[in-house]
Amino acid sequence: MSLITSTSVYTSGNQYLPASETQSASTTTPAADETEKEEAPKNTGGVQVSLSEGVADARVRENMGLNPTGPLQLGDFKSAADTQEKIVQSRLEEAIATLGIDPDQQISLSVDSEFNITIAESFTGKSDLEKALNEDPEFELAFKQMSANREIVNYADSLTSRNASLVNFMGDDSSWDDILSMAKKYDSLKSTDASLTSLLGLSKTETPYTYTHNADAQAA
Repeated sequence: MSLITSTSVYTSGNQYLPASETQSASTTTPAADETEKEEAPKNTGGVQVSLSEGVADARVRENMGLNPTGPLQLGDFKSAADTQEKIVQSRLEEAIATLGIDPDQQISLSVDSEFNITIAESFTGKSDLEKALNEDPEFELAFKQMSANREIVNYADSLTSRNASLVNFMGDDSSWDDILSMAKKYDSLKSTDASLTSLLGLSKTETPYTYTHNADAQAA
């Protein structure tokens, strides 16, 4: 699995996708390497050629902590996110203890528009904790992977809900504005190229993820 240690390697449109081949980590899984050998076009005659769609998709999957090749099920995203959440929780609790922050403090984490990990609540030590988390490569990678996978799962759930709403529309009192809004969301989905990158963009926009750490709830 590629280890991305800096937010600068992500493109402005999608913080989970490496901005270029040279910026991603030098090591990949054997499956990803094999895919690249088969599908990546050669750079000949001084002409720079971009990676094929298959290789690019494999890299995105790999950077999300998923198998870079083969079929994907929704459960794969859930399973990966669950594994990544264990790392997030462990590293966060270590940072909280190291900085002497109240262990009972609720902490809500998300990725902002500048691709930094931010905390919603205000409390003593907040800025130090944000700094520590953004400078921890293991935490940063696990948190961004988890966020990407959770957003896709939540987006899939939202599509299911929308479909149910459309089915029940004739017996519902939904306003016309609500229906138009729903239709626009379907149009945005249909207009994409059906790639994982497009799905990441849609899920990030429509179902952004926030991780909430609550010591009491997690101890129960």
